[in-house]
Amino acid sequence: MGPKHQRALFCIAERVMTSKRKHVQTIRQLAGTEEYYLLIIREIDRLEGQLCKTRSLQAQATLTLLEWLTTLHYFNWHCAYCQERPFQVMSHIIPLPQGGGTTVENCVPACYRCGRSGRNKKTNMLVIGNLMQLKTKMQAIKEQAQLTMKQLNLSLLPDKYAVCQFHPDKHIPYWALLGDFVSLTRTPEELSIVCQEDNVPGDIEAERGWRCVQVRGAFDFSIAGINASLAIPLAEAYISVLAIATYATDYLLVKEENVERALQVLEQAGHIIER
Repeated sequence: MGPKHQRALFCIAERVMTSKRKHVQTIRQLAGTEEYYLLIIREIDRLEGQLCKTRSLQAQATLTLLEWLTTLHYFNWHCAYCQERPFQVMSHIIPLPQGGGTTVENCVPACYRCGRSGRNKKTNMLVIGNLMQLKTKMQAIKEQAQLTMKQLNLSLLPDKYAVCQFHPDKHIPYWALLGDFVSLTRTPEELSIVCQEDNVPGDIEAERGWRCVQVRGAFDFSIAGINASLAIPLAEAYISVLAIATYATDYLLVKEENVERALQVLEQAGHIIER
């Protein structure tokens, strides 16, 4: 997993660390790929199961999704004990029956063999030492995740837009290139064009009635979470969007009937709308 994807997972975890099943659709939209969706759902389920078990024993249960994902990242998604095999279970350094809790200081990833066989004192002390180093980095990682969900300046473009579909071998019609915002995507299956709705002839197959929200300013390719900071609050409000990225910035297409509510949601999430 590359740094950009890792930061995106941290960003999602910061926003949905208290997620229940009602947020599954939100997580699916934000994860981007089925692989990352399944990964984060798996770890939410793992964490909730351990927290529930811990509370039933009246032990401390404070581990968050962001803290758990950070711990997995720190150990490179491998067993904290042998540091050789990929992790398979959440291990409690002090077992739950012995008074241990599900906390960031007591939980590490482990393979089945190390998780079940018990560890010697020397191995436990080594892992505890690693966790102490991790705690010093945890706050910086949390701050990075929060920074990723940054405040953005947004503007609503004045025109309405349409999303047109053509045969992949179709030449690009002249009218599609008119206007201030045009997006062209050609794949083996189709030619898709986003352009000003007024320019689209009536007999063209198109999804009409979109408004376009522009992210003002330019952003480096290494910055993760720009789209997530917009998509998360909109997804939680059940507002569907079509995201388009350019070299410099991002755009969101929102259906016209939802655009005012979308702008209100984005303002409530801390973004600035330039009207």
